Amino acid sequence: MRRSAPLAAVAVLALLAGAGALAAPAAAAVTKTPVQLTVLVGPTGTEPCLVDADLYLPDGVSAAAPAPAILTTNGFGGSKDDQSGAAQAFGREGYVTLSTRASTR
Repeated sequence: MRRSAPLAAVAVLALLAGAGALAAPAAAAVTKTPVQLTVLVGPTGTEPCLVDADLYLPDGVSAAAPAPAILTTNGFGGSKDDQSGAAQAFGREGYVTLSTRASTR
């Protein structure tokens, strides 16, 4: 009986290590693509607004293989580039991220 306890412990550790390896998928490579859109805004819907954005797309994501998406904004006085680190990290976990900055000027 005393010999079986260490063997059982080793077996459990081996199973846990194997399960951890299966649960941790390889980080996806992320491609950043600049995007610019002009949309009409304002009370009459006639004021042009430039949306300057970066799209962070993990490898393997497509219309046929979609992924969840996150929209980030720069806030007041910031830049879409402020979100780059977070967008890259989300992308490595399989999320598409659109980081935006909008301007009516």
